[in-house]
Amino acid sequence: MGAKIQFDRKNIPVTHGRLIEIYQICGGFLHAKNPFSQDYRSQVDKERKKYEGAKKEILKCLAFFRKLMWYHAAVGLSWTVGDDPMTAADPKAAWVVDFGSDNDQLINIVVAEAQ
Repeated sequence: MGAKIQFDRKNIPVTHGRLIEIYQICGGFLHAKNPFSQDYRSQVDKERKKYEGAKKEILKCLAFFRKLMWYHAAVGLSWTVGDDPMTAADPKAAWVVDFGSDNDQLINIVVAEAQ
C-alpha cells in the first residue's frame, strides 16, 4: 500500500456563477474603453477612478482563490455521451494538489491512475 495523505476539508461555498463574477471583476480591469468616442475625457476619468480600487479588488479575489485552491483533490471520470450524468462514473484518475507554504514556491501533486 502506498503513502497515506490526509488533509482538512474546507467549507468554502462556491458556485459557477461566483467564479464567473470573479472573472468579470478582474477581467474588467484589463480592458480600456474606446479612445475615439465623443466622451473620451469622461471615460478616462471614470476608468482612473475604477483603477484606484483595482489592486484591493484583485487581492480580495486572489485571497478567495488561494483559500479555495490551496489544497484540493480532483477525480477524472470516464463518461460517455448519453449516460445519466447523475449516476456514478468509472474513476480513471485522481490527484491531490498542495501549493505548499507562502514562503516557498513548491507545488506537490500526487497522481493516482486506475489499473
